[in-house]
Order: sequence, then C-alpha cells, then structure tokens
Amino acid sequence: MRGLSVLSRALRWALVGMTFSMLSNAIFEGSVIPSILIVGLPAWVIAFRKTFNLVIDFASPVSAWIVQRFGSFRSLATTEGGEGVLCLAVALVPNGWTYWKWLLLALSCLLLMTGQVIDVASEVFEVDAAGDDDDMLVKYSGYVAVIASVAGTLLGQVAGSALANASIMAMLLTSSALSFACALTRFRTREFMPGFGNDGAGGDDGDGSADESTAADTSHAPQRTPVTRLTRVRLLIASLLLALIPSLWASYALLGIGSRYGSDMLTVVYTFGGVGSIIGSFVYMRLSAKLGMRAVSAIGAIATAISLAAVLVPEFAAVCVGWLINNLGYGLLAHGVIVSRQLLLSGGDLAKFSGRARFAYAIGGAVGTWGGWLGSAHWQILAVVALVLCAGFIPLLKAMPGPVRH
Repeated sequence: MRGLSVLSRALRWALVGMTFSMLSNAIFEGSVIPSILIVGLPAWVIAFRKTFNLVIDFASPVSAWIVQRFGSFRSLATTEGGEGVLCLAVALVPNGWTYWKWLLLALSCLLLMTGQVIDVASEVFEVDAAGDDDDMLVKYSGYVAVIASVAGTLLGQVAGSALANASIMAMLLTSSALSFACALTRFRTREFMPGFGNDGAGGDDGDGSADESTAADTSHAPQRTPVTRLTRVRLLIASLLLALIPSLWASYALLGIGSRYGSDMLTVVYTFGGVGSIIGSFVYMRLSAKLGMRAVSAIGAIATAISLAAVLVPEFAAVCVGWLINNLGYGLLAHGVIVSRQLLLSGGDLAKFSGRARFAYAIGGAVGTWGGWLGSAHWQILAVVALVLCAGFIPLLKAMPGPVRH
C-alpha cells in the first residue's frame, strides 16, 4: 500500500503484528465447523462454544485488569506467544487418542479467553505506538479496517476451512506459527515506540517486574485531555447499541429471508454482505482522517438505517442491496466507536474503559439475541425496532472526536 510510508516505524510493525494476529484467529475460527464435522463432535458443541464466548465477553473487565496490571506490551506478547504454545501442543498430540477431539474443544475455548486479553491489550498498545500523533493513529486504523475485512474475514476463514479439511494438524501448526510471529513483531514494535529508552523505570521492590512493565507502558502512553463522565457514558451506550441492533434482527431476518426466497439464496445475501464489509473498510480508510470519527459514525448510522428500510421491501434485489449497505454502515459505526475511545483515552485508563465497553457490548448482544427470539415470528417488526434504535446514535455522536488537527 503506497500510503504506508505515512506511518511511523512502530505503527508499521504494529500493522504487521495485527495482520499475523488476524490471520491466526481467522484461520482457527474458519476451521471450527469443518473440524467439528471431521472429528465427530456433537452439534451441541457449537451452542456451548457460543455460550462460553458470551461468558468471556461478560468477563472482559478481568482482561482489562490484566492489561492494567502487567501493561499492554507484556500482556500482548505473552498471550500471543501462549496461543502459539497451545496450538503447537495440541498439534503434537496423536490424533488417534480417544479424547483428542475434546482437546480441540478445550483449545477453542482457551483461545476465546486469550483472544479477549489480546483485543484489550491491542487497543492500548496501538495508542502507545502512535505516541502523541492522533492523525497517524486514525490513518493506522484505516489500514487495520481493510486488513480485517480482506485478510482476516475473507482470506483467513477460507484458508482455515481448507486447511482443516486437508489436515487439522496443518491448521494448528499454521495458527501456531502465525501466533509466534505475531508475538515477535511486538518486540520489534516496542523498539520504535516513543519513550522506549525510558523503560528502565520501575522499582526494585518485590513486585518490581510488573511495576517496571507498567512504568514502561506509561512512558509510551500519550497524555490525553481529561474526558468527562458524560462522554464516557455516551461511548458505553454506543458500544451497547453496536451489539444490540444487529443481534436483535439480523439472524432472525436471515431465517425469514431464507423461508421466503429459499435457503440457497442466503449464499447470495452473504456474498453481498461480504462485499459491503470490504467496501466499508476502504470507505473508512479514505474518510476517517478527513472527516473524523463523529462524521464517520454519523454516515454509518444513516447507512444502517437505510439498509433496514431496504430489507423491508418485498423484493430479493432490495434485500441484497440492503444487506450490502448494512455491512458497509455497520463497519463505519464499529470503527468510529472503537477509534473514538483510542483518541480520547490512553494507558491504563483506556484498558479499564475498554473492558467496560466490551461488557456493555456483551449486554447489548444478550438482550438483542433474546429480544429478537421473542419476536422472531415477525422479523419485519424487529427490523423496524432496529431502525428506531439507530436514532439512538444521534445524541451519542457528541462524544466522538471530529477531524484530528495537524
């Protein structure tokens, strides 16, 4: 990408690490369903894993505490290296062992736990790597959006499914190698971070190692203007709505669309959705630095509302276009909300708030899922309710920063 030269060396290495991390995660996630079929795990495993994932989301404040306690760098490098060890260990166990398939289930659950820590630590680590340059952080987030949609979702999940069908051991070894590579890039990123030379700070008391790591992270963290409680509350509500709106209607709408037009037509809908996600990531990359998070989020909310109106039109073409716009708009909203807190907070404050935001997201997801289930017989009504909820973002936009001034 020609524009990568605008990023600092620290952020360029952070981008390499993020790419490895996304590929490793996407490859494993893409292999889950094929692996369940190949090794003969029962169908309830899918429901169990989703429930476990929800529990982990509710425990996100624990992940935030870990990042606060040990620092973003140590938490990130250690957890990613640990994922590499876990995948390698399971890959080396003979697959003829009676309980090997249950070992795969245990691994998938452990990776959900470590993934939560990585998500929180990455958020803080990226802010530290950017230093005081918020404009560069916004540009970096644009590249992350594109990589997430192309390398992570599209290429990674396809590769994971293909590898699992060929050899589960090959999939595990690939995921392990990417995790180790990712952990190594964190050390390289840290070398170019602002204030890295000050990492010697720290006490010589009994808890010196953790204090030293926290002191090092503090030296990297940029100084932010204090954020009001109202702004924090608005950002938390935005995180809640970010999960509530799609979980309320999307899955149940797909069931209704499949019943009306045939289940085979859902593949077409999914394709349009994937194209919308990729387009949305490029739109975000082009507009985020120029317009700021407030305008990007506003465009995302409007696009989401338009898409909800489109899927209500009783024409399959309208449904496909609506799904494309929905994924485009949701991507803009999600990046706008997440990057807003990175621009407003830093260090331990960001880690703590990120944990709370993810907890709010989990609440929104749970309420939306069960609320949608109660009204699943009339998915069009659910889409209308989601459309009304989109208006809830209007007062929340005040909490999101405008364009970053050079």
